[in-house]
Amino acid sequence: MSGQFLGGVVVEVVTRVPAILLLAWQVGNIFQRYRLPRISGYLATGVVSGQHALGLLTSAAMARLSVLDSLCLAVIGIAAGSELHLNELRKNPKPVLVMTLSITVFTWVFVFAVFSVVGSQVEFLRGLSQAHVYGIASLAATLGVARSPASAIAVLREMDGRGPFCSLVMSVTVVKDVLVVVMFAIN
Repeated sequence: MSGQFLGGVVVEVVTRVPAILLLAWQVGNIFQRYRLPRISGYLATGVVSGQHALGLLTSAAMARLSVLDSLCLAVIGIAAGSELHLNELRKNPKPVLVMTLSITVFTWVFVFAVFSVVGSQVEFLRGLSQAHVYGIASLAATLGVARSPASAIAVLREMDGRGPFCSLVMSVTVVKDVLVVVMFAIN
């Protein structure tokens, strides 16, 4: 990678990322005025400013942000873990476990079945053996199970969600994320 190109990427990251973050913050505030979660505004800003819309950040600049991605994932993991009330989970684990397993099994089986049937009609999968299609279907199904604890935390906090249902939602989200990590390891 040439020094000139690398320098351009650094300048792009240093100048555009802060501007996009400020824009996302403002869009989040606008969404909040309409009683929508701020995170919806942040996501909308990401979609619009991303490579496949306005292209404000190149793929090379996004690659340079991988350390920041990892740090953000660590913060999300810590925040999600801190929302799990172990005392409540120990007292009555059945609702969390039943919901987690029900959502996980139904979602995984549904996505796997649909992908297995439709997979042969997807252009980039043509010519692959059925075993390969099943392997890709398994990964797609595992991705289908994954949910964002960050969005759940953000929405519940911003909307001041409290009570047994909100606690159950957070517990299921966190336990399911642990399960998804195990499922990815198996795949």
